[in-house]
Amino acid sequence: MAIQRELNGQVEIGATSDLLLLAYAEQSARARADRLGGTALALMDAMQSQLNVKAAEAWQTLTSEAITVPQSTKANFAILAEAVHANNGPLRFN
Repeated sequence: MAIQRELNGQVEIGATSDLLLLAYAEQSARARADRLGGTALALMDAMQSQLNVKAAEAWQTLTSEAITVPQSTKANFAILAEAVHANNGPLRFN
């Protein structure tokens, strides 16, 4: 992502910050999920749509351009619920 103009005001700077943070979070989470597989991939799949929507909101705030996001995939929440139950609480991925 390259911003080719001056950022004007707190809203545009905030939107740009959101985009950078979301890009980093998505890439980091995807790399970790690909490395760990299993439940980590299921969690990433569950979160991908939300990350896409947040990034689209930030982009629209920054550019005033409407964009579309990919159709969300059906997340397998049963696998995640089983993993949380088996772990007796929140999941941790190292």
